[in-house]
Amino acid sequence: MTPKQLTQGGIEDESVSSISCGSRHTIFVTEDGEAFSCGLGHFGCLGRSFTPFEYDADTAIVNFPQLGGAHGEVPEALAAAQQQQQQQEEEEDAEPAIPPPPAAERDFAAELAAHIDLIANLSLDDSSDQCIPMIIDSLKGIKIVGASAGHRHTLLLDENGSLYSCGAGHGGCLGHGDSARQMHPMKIAAFDEENVKVMQMSAGVDMSMAVTTNGYVYAWGIPRNGRLGLGNIRGDISQPRRVHDGPVKAVDVECGYVHSLSK
Repeated sequence: MTPKQLTQGGIEDESVSSISCGSRHTIFVTEDGEAFSCGLGHFGCLGRSFTPFEYDADTAIVNFPQLGGAHGEVPEALAAAQQQQQQQEEEEDAEPAIPPPPAAERDFAAELAAHIDLIANLSLDDSSDQCIPMIIDSLKGIKIVGASAGHRHTLLLDENGSLYSCGAGHGGCLGHGDSARQMHPMKIAAFDEENVKVMQMSAGVDMSMAVTTNGYVYAWGIPRNGRLGLGNIRGDISQPRRVHDGPVKAVDVECGYVHSLSK
């Protein structure tokens, strides 16, 4: 495979200044201050809406002969796929595990389950797979200068130092004081209330961190095992909390899988 220029969705006419790749989605920021997104947008991490496409459920089932060719055999396979899908949804609330190596053979039951999930969740605010980068239209009029794509949430920074977040709110990683998901970017009010301006940020696995213009580090989300630098504390941090001050001001922070680093 060789790199190919993106030629759809409007981004082909833009000059891209930065790109952030998350676990399953990508955010592009242009020199004009527009943000584009694509990828797997479950939980709203793409930050935008789209118009549902036509989908033929019967055709999808027929195309999986390994699950039973005769129509009378489909319900049994469908039940197995639904059971697997339910198990996957229950695991979403748990801390993500290190992904296993890719399987050599296709998992037809999982593929059918994904189709069923897609059918069940189609709506104007659906956040399913988006293969073409499209502009995050809810940010119209706001000049975005940076973005960070995490495991299942996104952080976006505007030219005035205000920070926005969307996606899954597990552990309070969106910084809005709760663990609710946000389908569209929402400004993190705590920074504005304290008149704090952000200059750099990082979205990790259910945790977020940011560096302010005066060199202070803030963190929020799941603090387990000291990953946020806030010490051994219990309970999720749902709003930005200042990390202990050091002798040197920070200029950059990065969130990993279950750890973080600042410099």
